[in-house]
Amino acid sequence: MSYYDNQTYLGFNVITGAFDYTAPNLPANSGWMVAGALVSPVSDDVVITSPAAGEMVGTTGATFTGKATPNSTVKITDATGAAIGTTSTDATGAFTVTLALPEGAANLTFTSGTKSAVWSGLVINDTAPLVVTSPTPGSTVVGAGVEFSGTAEPGATITVKDANGTVVGTTEALGDGSYTLTVVLPEGSTSASVNTESRTVVIDDLKVAAKLEVTSPKAGDKVVGPDVTFDGTGQPGDKVVIKDADGTTIGETTVNPDGSWDVTVPLPEGGSVTVESGDQKVTIDDIVVGAPLDVTSPKAGDKVVGPDVTFDGTGQPGETVVIKDADGTTIGETTVNPDGSWDVTVPLPEGGSVTVESGDQKVTIDDIVVAAPLDVTSPKAGDKVVGPDVTFDGTGQPGDKVVIKDADGTTIGETTVNPDGSWDVTVPLPEGGSVTVESGDQKVTIDDIVVAAPLDVTSPKAGDKVVGPDVTFEGSGEPGDKVVIKDADGKTIGETTVNPDGSWNTTVPLPGGGSVTIESGDQTVTIDDLNVVAKLEVTTPKADATIGTNGAEFTGTGQAGETVVITDKDGTVLGETTVGDNGEWTTSVKVPEGSAPITVTAGGQSVVLDGLKVVDDTPKVADFVVVTPNLSQDSGNIKNGTTFTGTGEPGTTVVLTDQDGNTVGQAEIDSEGNWSTTVTGLPQGPNNLTADLTLPGGEQKVIDLGAIVVVMADEATPLMDPAIAGGAALALLAAAGSVLLVRRRRTASTN
Repeated sequence: MSYYDNQTYLGFNVITGAFDYTAPNLPANSGWMVAGALVSPVSDDVVITSPAAGEMVGTTGATFTGKATPNSTVKITDATGAAIGTTSTDATGAFTVTLALPEGAANLTFTSGTKSAVWSGLVINDTAPLVVTSPTPGSTVVGAGVEFSGTAEPGATITVKDANGTVVGTTEALGDGSYTLTVVLPEGSTSASVNTESRTVVIDDLKVAAKLEVTSPKAGDKVVGPDVTFDGTGQPGDKVVIKDADGTTIGETTVNPDGSWDVTVPLPEGGSVTVESGDQKVTIDDIVVGAPLDVTSPKAGDKVVGPDVTFDGTGQPGETVVIKDADGTTIGETTVNPDGSWDVTVPLPEGGSVTVESGDQKVTIDDIVVAAPLDVTSPKAGDKVVGPDVTFDGTGQPGDKVVIKDADGTTIGETTVNPDGSWDVTVPLPEGGSVTVESGDQKVTIDDIVVAAPLDVTSPKAGDKVVGPDVTFEGSGEPGDKVVIKDADGKTIGETTVNPDGSWNTTVPLPGGGSVTIESGDQTVTIDDLNVVAKLEVTTPKADATIGTNGAEFTGTGQAGETVVITDKDGTVLGETTVGDNGEWTTSVKVPEGSAPITVTAGGQSVVLDGLKVVDDTPKVADFVVVTPNLSQDSGNIKNGTTFTGTGEPGTTVVLTDQDGNTVGQAEIDSEGNWSTTVTGLPQGPNNLTADLTLPGGEQKVIDLGAIVVVMADEATPLMDPAIAGGAALALLAAAGSVLLVRRRRTASTN
């Protein structure tokens, strides 16, 4: 409400309900006057920003914040309407008030002017307040790990939130109420809060900076001095200071906008170094400052003789020096000597770039040209070479000239190294001795060369067919030299020494054939495609044996698959066969009398059986006869079980038949021409027997043994001569049950 005297302004007051106003001293003639109409005041809404409705607060004092009408009074009443506190808003309408509340449920009304707001929550007993000892408002902390510490109600859950209200860590207060919690805050944060269920402490004006890091060198590192580069990361714009072990500043720089920093400082002695930035400090202990790596030779572009090249230089005593080729492959290494020097010889056939490394140091030598050394591959000192013309060969620098000189220094030959680095030249050297090979500034001397006769193999020659398993080799060579024979597998199978006249020969086992190498000194002769065949042998008959004309079996051994031919003295072929896969052969041959000597041939080999005797051994065929029983002596009486014997053609069968054609006996004639069979099954009384024989050619021989009388084993001679008694008598005897014995001479006939 504003007050005026006429138009003179007197003052104002804020109307909060009933009001009064004391005017200043007025002139005696002035009157009391109120200008304007009375207007009801307009109030802003009351808003409680914290704690939130439903939260728990402590009995020791709950801090409420909010907003209402600017520059107004906020009254707080409890659920009964009793006033429990008052506060004022600032020009923005913000207010803060701390209230001591009884334990239990609470319903508080905050009133400002005509507006009010109600807060409901739970009040708990928290006699221990929430205290944050670090960090403090306005301090600078490292975001990578900020330690919050303080005290609170024992067992209370402590929650740390960043400026955005995001929980960044929680812990629990210990039994003594203390707590410690390390959290990560985003760089650039301006505040953080520590919270319990009933309390919140806000730490304002925090500066969260990046952590000071030293990337290199690390503690214990060996670095190259005397100037050492330190680098790392930190808070952009902050100053970084480097101090030596005595605390003397030896360098400083400013962290780049991207957070990186580096600075090179003099550090000849090493030891400990401290890096500082703001309140942060990093100490690097035991830095070792070493001598720089240097390569004295070779230098870039140098021409050196390879393939082995010596590198030398200086470095830190005791350090390992590694040499790597252009591909990064380690080709050599060594250790720096106590005096700081080093050298190492490495294979470097190609040249190009080479890198020398020691610790973290590296030196690259580019464009090294490696020239090939002059080398004489053959002959070597003391070698025996085949003369009178001797070939020298070796390697060298492509395009360089190679000159050969004899012991007197006379040039006896020269050539040029080929593009592939090889060279060879043949020079006359009948006497041997010393020879010098020169190329550019390089020189190689070969002493005591001996010029020897060439090794030659007279027989066998390549492709020859020779009879094994033992083969004789012969040829010529240097008298006194050893000659060694090796098979296709390189195995020594024989050796000999060249005779004083230069000839040599030796017999070696060579069952497999193929290639054979003959060596003598440095000389080698290879005989290819030798065809070694098995020796033809005649096992039977022996050379002095006796054979028959009826057929003799010839057996022996030879080369599998070859044809064996047997001829007589006139060259007539008597028989032939083929040697089996097992190397054996056999055949039966009929050799006429007078055919000896017999010759056996196969694959160019022959065996003569000059002592062989040939006799006629044609078997004499026995006549077909029946020897027993003598039917004329036995009066023609026989019994069942009587054995008949005789002679005939060996291997044929004799068959005895009775008058009805029944076989009553048969036998096979043995190899001696004898036969024997027992007759059975003959009925008693008169009968007739026939003996039959069929020869191998089909011819049949028959012996009619004539009429016989078969009697019982115990019967006697009949009482009358059948010839006298006639038929009536025979009939009479038969009727009486007697057996008639016929006595007559039997005649045998063959047809």
